[in-house]
Amino acid sequence: METVIKSSAYAIAMDIYEKEKKPDSVFFYSALLMTDGDIHAKHEAAKNLSRFYVDNNDTHRALFYLKEGMTLSDSLNKINAVNSVAKMHFAYNYSNREKENIQLKAEAKENKMMMGIIVLGALLLGMFYAFMNERNKKKYLKLKHLNEQLDKLREEATRENKAKIEEKTNELIALKTEIRHLNKQQKEEKLRYEAEIKEIQSGIEKAISISENSSKPSGCDIVELYTMIQKRIGEEKNLTPVDWETIDSVVNKEHPYFKTKLYKMHEMKDFEYKICLLIKMGFQNSEISVILHRSYSAITQQRTNLYTKFFKSKGKAKDFDNFIRSL
Repeated sequence: METVIKSSAYAIAMDIYEKEKKPDSVFFYSALLMTDGDIHAKHEAAKNLSRFYVDNNDTHRALFYLKEGMTLSDSLNKINAVNSVAKMHFAYNYSNREKENIQLKAEAKENKMMMGIIVLGALLLGMFYAFMNERNKKKYLKLKHLNEQLDKLREEATRENKAKIEEKTNELIALKTEIRHLNKQQKEEKLRYEAEIKEIQSGIEKAISISENSSKPSGCDIVELYTMIQKRIGEEKNLTPVDWETIDSVVNKEHPYFKTKLYKMHEMKDFEYKICLLIKMGFQNSEISVILHRSYSAITQQRTNLYTKFFKSKGKAKDFDNFIRSL
């Protein structure tokens, strides 16, 4: 009984976290279900674990749970087949018994009904005549009352329609005025954005001109910095404030005006800017989560939020990565 309760609870938790798109929690309860779940729960858990390891590029474990899922699926099919056959036999036997009972009851009732029908027939004819007379009277009175109500409703509807038409006309006039005002604002916004774009393009052209006239960096600094960060990850050491200053300096040296362009488009917190620096250096989401001591899903959500903040529209985390790499 305890195993059944555990299986149900873990399966519910797994479904909830799957809908909320929390892969780590889904993985946790899926792993528990592989131990304590029933065969149906294990089948779903194996599919979730296979997807989780595919997403994390662990093909060996993904293949293992895929095979587990196929094995459990075969077992479920066999169980369902046995249950279906049993249900068919039960339904067939039950149907035969019901037919025999119905036939016996019908024969017994038929004799009683014949007598009852003869007795009731005369009585019903008399009652039907009286009922139809009364019914016709009530119909006439009801129709008369309905006609009176319909006349009143028509008058009320005519008055309401006139009032609504006048109200909608006023709303339409107000909307047209608001649209003209919004169009004027939109034109002003467009001119302002065009001026900002020209300013950014001018800055980029100046940066390109400076970069072409000066000696180009060899790329050695950023490679050494990338190697140093990888080493820190391996040693499980945090990056110091000096390290972050070095990263900021090297990235902006390798990609002139990187920070200026970002802050010109939108203000950011220090933590958000660090994510942008690491994306620009080529670090993956899993590596960024280790460096900044956040969960994989938290970093993904942060990148999605940054895209919305910058572009005022919904987008994916990968879209924000592509934007940062394009700067």
